Amino acid sequence: MIDNRIVQCKCCNRLSSECFIKDGLCITCYEYNKQLKQQLAEKQKTIDEINKEFVQAIHDWKTLCAEKDKEIEDWKQKTQTFLNRVNEQNYEIANNNPKQLAIQELEKVKNFVDGRTYCADYIKKRIKELEGE
Repeated sequence: MIDNRIVQCKCCNRLSSECFIKDGLCITCYEYNKQLKQQLAEKQKTIDEINKEFVQAIHDWKTLCAEKDKEIEDWKQKTQTFLNRVNEQNYEIANNNPKQLAIQELEKVKNFVDGRTYCADYIKKRIKELEGE
């Protein structure tokens, strides 16, 4: 004789014969739960793939940043070398020709104040005086 006790589903509380209950769930809930688990596994796989791509992107970004930091340092060194040369040249000019250094410095100031008519005109006048015009 088959035992057909009536059992309640843990999910939907439907009453079913014990032979239609699996893991405490009726057939409908069991199949639905199985589908949800499969969807969850697929979503988790997608999340894992995205996470892997994200980790790789972060790694690539860090590598790129390190390369750019090195380039920046190289440019800083080149700029410092250039500025040192300019300072040496200015020192030589100042020792050999202070008038020429004054003209160079006034040219810098003129470029800075360009557009401020009174200041620019005054500086142009002083440069011409120094140049002997």
